Amino acid sequence: MCGIVGFNGFEQSRLEEAVRTLAHRGPDASGTYRRGSVGLGHTRLAIMDTSDRGAQPMGYTREGGAVHQSGQAAGPEPDSASDPAFGRNSDLVAVYNGEIYNFREIAAELQGRGYTFSSGCDTEVLLAAWTEWGESCVERFNGMWAFCIYDRRQECLYLSRDRMGQKPLYYYADEKRIAFASELKALFALGVPRSLDDEALRYYLFFGFPPRDRTVLRGVRKLEPGTVLSCPLDGQTPPARRAFWQLDFSAQPATQGEACDAVRESLAAAVKARAIADVPVGAFLSGGLDSSIITMLLRPHIADLKTFSVSFDHAEFDESGWARRVADSFETDHHEVRFSAGEVSNLIPVLFDSFDEPLGDPSMIPTYLVSRVAREQVTVCLSGMGGDELFAGYTRYPEFMLLDRLRHLPAALCGGLSRLYACRDRDRAGKLRMLLQAQSRFELYMRLFSHFYRGENEKVSPPGFDPLKPSFEHADPLTCLLDFDQMYYLPENGHMKEDRASMAHGLESRSPFMDPEVVRLANRLPSDLKLRGRGGKYVLKQAFKAELPPGVIGRRKQGFGVPLNHYFRNELADFARDNILGFSGVDYYDREVVSGLWDRHLAGTSDYSYLFWILLSFNLWHQRWLG
Repeated sequence: MCGIVGFNGFEQSRLEEAVRTLAHRGPDASGTYRRGSVGLGHTRLAIMDTSDRGAQPMGYTREGGAVHQSGQAAGPEPDSASDPAFGRNSDLVAVYNGEIYNFREIAAELQGRGYTFSSGCDTEVLLAAWTEWGESCVERFNGMWAFCIYDRRQECLYLSRDRMGQKPLYYYADEKRIAFASELKALFALGVPRSLDDEALRYYLFFGFPPRDRTVLRGVRKLEPGTVLSCPLDGQTPPARRAFWQLDFSAQPATQGEACDAVRESLAAAVKARAIADVPVGAFLSGGLDSSIITMLLRPHIADLKTFSVSFDHAEFDESGWARRVADSFETDHHEVRFSAGEVSNLIPVLFDSFDEPLGDPSMIPTYLVSRVAREQVTVCLSGMGGDELFAGYTRYPEFMLLDRLRHLPAALCGGLSRLYACRDRDRAGKLRMLLQAQSRFELYMRLFSHFYRGENEKVSPPGFDPLKPSFEHADPLTCLLDFDQMYYLPENGHMKEDRASMAHGLESRSPFMDPEVVRLANRLPSDLKLRGRGGKYVLKQAFKAELPPGVIGRRKQGFGVPLNHYFRNELADFARDNILGFSGVDYYDREVVSGLWDRHLAGTSDYSYLFWILLSFNLWHQRWLG
């Protein structure tokens, strides 16, 4: 795992500072490459072949193989001088962030075609594969990546991002220039303009993140998952994007037994592939179903498996007992750290040094904390990220299925249901009324998904949703939800959160659920093998129930959360109020309305903690990066 940055047309003198902003992603070494108006930079977290033979930027020629640059600098200070021999002898130059788990199999195939390799790292295999198959080589990769290959002969930069968007890649392009980076802060160091995109901000308020290729900055985009972007450097040809992969939800008939066997086999293979590293490997273990399965499957491959969890000072958010039960069952070396409100209070103001894009998901806090704990012991951690989106684990899925049926009831009956519910909970009754008024499944899920849709007076102005509607063209309603969440929520919320939180500490996070075979299998299983009644992950539970400790399968989904509901009424009340109602950087919400919601939250009659986090996250980000 690493940090990458590069450009054509920006000032070469800015490259070193851009590389320095990514030092946390690659604390082991750094390097730069320059040729004319092209600049490439890299910071290295050494995982495979930790010798200098894996250093980047890495050059390559078909005749001679990898060309290594001399004078790679250890630590955060980049080597600012390009090696002339390296530049002259390289047809291709790569900066690469990620892992290609099947690189040894690809290397063996290339060796059969006459290629030789001087290192044991996947970067050299990437360059050889590109030489042999061109940009279609990415279709052969099983892994996570964001990379740039500079083709000197064609004078073209090629950018690519993995199928499920596990690794981030931002870029900016105008008429004469292009720049890309693993994180926005590196683009800022290059001098990319910082200007809010109003429509993207509305997306953020609605979802907690700007979906797909949008960022909250005008002109700055995220490369979409499963794509290659070719950027000719002739000053005339605009960048062209090509998708090399798409989600496939064409259901294949399968019995429960066949599905369980296939799920066990594919996940076991995915975990085995992600256990390979030349550095210590551990696992995040919350005690939930997904992380427990990953821990169980990883245990045979790691002699002294270390697992990691965090807990908070409120019982409803404390899964540590379940994590210990799983750890004891599989005899792992378990590390648990308990955090108090005071420690969370100290963290939040500085969290946005690492998160240079706002994120409305407060689980970024425990993800950041558990990554910090894990990095003290290991360099790689496997996680259960993606299990909910593949196997229908979120509680909103059965809620949607019920509401989709209820909204077809006569209007008078729907109104009576809302009034009856209002006797118990006025806020939830307002949300229910809004949900039952939805005219389509797409509109229903948008309202269910957003924390702003609670009642007629609590809406934000919705952005243009048309680009998101194709996810809802499936006949099966659950498939619509899984398509939307895998296309939008998972890459730009889940993976963004895990990447930024782990890489802030120089920790590589790997997600076996994101193996392309696991994704393909899960998406082609019939929906009734994923969601039955109000219980999700049915096939996962059936496949692994015999191996997991008693109780793990049947326990209520808890989620990886933070007791913000309590904190915003107590320890963080003054801080949150000052930074929400006292924020003056951008006038983007009605303070009178928000003040009323705040009073109701403090009184304990409503829970607006997630809505307040969306506002607080943006405001703190704005103060840090645009203020």
